Amino acid sequence: MKKKDIVLTQSLLTEKEAKEELLDFFKKQYPNGSAPIFKVLSDLQEFASTSTEYLGYVEYVGYAIWLLRLFPSTQEPLVLNELTGKFIFHNGDVTIKKGVKGECFIVVNGNLNIEGNIELTGWGKIWAKKIKAINIKANGHAIISARGALDAENIEAEGLTEIWTQEIINVKNITAYAYAEIWAQETINVRTIWAYDFARIETAETVNTENIKAEGVAEIGAEKKVHAINITADGWARIRTYGIIDAENIEAYDKARIWASETIDAENIEAYDEASIWAFEKINVQNIATYDEAEILEGEQ
Repeated sequence: MKKKDIVLTQSLLTEKEAKEELLDFFKKQYPNGSAPIFKVLSDLQEFASTSTEYLGYVEYVGYAIWLLRLFPSTQEPLVLNELTGKFIFHNGDVTIKKGVKGECFIVVNGNLNIEGNIELTGWGKIWAKKIKAINIKANGHAIISARGALDAENIEAEGLTEIWTQEIINVKNITAYAYAEIWAQETINVRTIWAYDFARIETAETVNTENIKAEGVAEIGAEKKVHAINITADGWARIRTYGIIDAENIEAYDKARIWASETIDAENIEAYDEASIWAFEKINVQNIATYDEAEILEGEQ
């Protein structure tokens, strides 16, 4: 059954505390005081597509996201063979049968299914409920955000990019470089996690993986638990949790820090140079070794 579209009015937008600029846009475009949301999104997409200045089209992207945060999806699923322009604003599901590459802006109040790879660059932005692709890569200042799960084989973030989800990340491999940030509200399920430079990978729940490696000044953190087979930290890197670290092998080098607010459970722990491994409650380990000025500590410090 076709969903009934939402009619926006000046008074409704005012009640929802829309920005003054959006109210002015609405008043100018729809002098009768009302318009269906699909029409407003279509017009915002058109204005964004024809804007020649970055601040102009980013403003329209922001309006589209604001609207779709407030209202339920009403449009029928949109299926495209490929992305033909830089902008898609759609109040429903979107499927693109080929990959997405370059600086583009996809704002979807539904699930986004890319049957190829996502390679987002520049200041591009993807905003959707659930995002699914073969591989997801972000570079430059790009932002990829999902209110549901992120589902891909590989995620790679570089530069000043942000990739985040309010649910889980299900992938084979995650790699983050430079100042990139990857964040999940729920669990990160992944085979390998690599963080380099100043990159950050965070979850409010659990990191569940086979291999974790952090180098440079990178940080990998989980609020509740880090579960892995192998954990390695090098340089000034940090691997931390406010809960438990559970691993077979833990290695720390140089000035790296690995710490848990509760316990660390491992078969083997090795610390080199000035590295530090610390658990506030207890470290349960079969084999332990320290070299040079490295520290393995328990309790309040």
